[in-house]
Amino acid sequence: MKTLARSAPALLAACLAACGGASPPSPPPAPGGLVVTAETVLGEGRLHASWTAVPGAVLYRVSYAAGPVGDGSPELDTSSTSIDLPALQPGQAYQVAVAATNAVGTGPRSASVTATSPIPPAPPTQVAVADQYSAEGVLDQVHVTWTASPSAPASYLVFRSADGGTTWEQRGSAGGTTFDDALPAADLCTRLRYRVASQAPLASSPRSADEAVRGTLLQSSTDTAELGTEAALSPYLVEGSVSLDSSFFRVQPRTLLCVGPGATLSVADGANFLVYGMLRVVGTPAAPATLQAHGAGGAPATVGPLFGVSVHPDDTVSSSYDPATGRGTLVEYARLEGFPSLSFGTPWRLHQAKVTARADGTTLLFQFDGAASVTDCTFVGYFVTVVGAFAAAPTFEVKRNLFHLGVGFPITLNGAFAGVAAADMIGAGQVTGNAFAAGLVSTFGFTASGVVPLGGNYWGGEAPSVIGDFPEGVAVTGAFDPVLATAPVAGATW
Repeated sequence: MKTLARSAPALLAACLAACGGASPPSPPPAPGGLVVTAETVLGEGRLHASWTAVPGAVLYRVSYAAGPVGDGSPELDTSSTSIDLPALQPGQAYQVAVAATNAVGTGPRSASVTATSPIPPAPPTQVAVADQYSAEGVLDQVHVTWTASPSAPASYLVFRSADGGTTWEQRGSAGGTTFDDALPAADLCTRLRYRVASQAPLASSPRSADEAVRGTLLQSSTDTAELGTEAALSPYLVEGSVSLDSSFFRVQPRTLLCVGPGATLSVADGANFLVYGMLRVVGTPAAPATLQAHGAGGAPATVGPLFGVSVHPDDTVSSSYDPATGRGTLVEYARLEGFPSLSFGTPWRLHQAKVTARADGTTLLFQFDGAASVTDCTFVGYFVTVVGAFAAAPTFEVKRNLFHLGVGFPITLNGAFAGVAAADMIGAGQVTGNAFAAGLVSTFGFTASGVVPLGGNYWGGEAPSVIGDFPEGVAVTGAFDPVLATAPVAGATW
């Protein structure tokens, strides 16, 4: 007798057929309704394939090739009924087929469908950027321009990178050759890079080889420096350690100077350090930013910049600090060392900063010409601090600061100067929650009547004293008892 070897599936099929049973399980049939569309994205060809679902299928295997699809063709698996095939050559015709898979196996491929990704237009050239100010003078946009592509695309795509070109974010599109990109306050001091791509129907070019960079890294120099003669260079950024040994340093209007986390900008003794634009010295708790004066050979300053740090208002630009948006002149998580004065003719914010006296112990002057904020700072050394308002309507706040100074008269809180109405005195501001350390004698001088609210401060050491010409009617209210430091002297008049 001759025995015929038969496979288990074949025996099962024969048995079921002989017994009148159901057909055995089998791979699914080929999917139907295959549709393939083609596009080119940033110079890269892409195919999008979709098909009709097959009952019982758990997976679909998509094959594609530049020629006929076969067993050696590239394959991609997906559990959905569509897929994108990237990294293809634009202008090349590709065939695509799909097969369904179930628990038994993979069925036959569908009929192939051919599609060709379009050739993209040429990218634009000569990309450039410049800071853009609103009608109110607020720096809130970056103006991007470029030269049109010879391919005459339908539109352009604008991309921005904030990490040196590692990642790119599409910021929008434009029909012409300009684009205004919104500039959040958090990015005011960020070195931004811009590239532009051309967009045609179903095809966009690679991002332009030309790259515009917003922001110039400030370099150490011994030459006279005037920053901002070209508006497109704003801002100037200090990274690492930069030393300026010239006798004159000026930041032009509509120009932003930034000292970033962990960076140090050092200015020579006797120099003029003038800011007619905007100044931001902003670090982090772990990496404060430093602005300092230095003597010969990098020694501590003994003379200091002639006018210290002087920030002047520009009538056409708003450099004022805005607490709602975080824009404007800001010194935060910073160290200020060796300057004889800090004069801000515009509202600004000094927060979480450590201010250290010069080596010769000369006075440090704070001048507020409007709304300003000094909060959570530490002042160390032997110098006189003048916190005053030399213009109408001073609405500044001095809160939660530590003044650890020398003996004598190390701190003076001044009111407005002559010619200012009583209603515009220091009463419009707040001086509260501060700790004035031992050995302190505080003075308060005014040339017009007004009310000085000083509740909630701690007065260590000597009692607060009054020095200067106090006109009749000036009242100091709510000051803590200098000895007990527990109960306010309610309604005290000095």
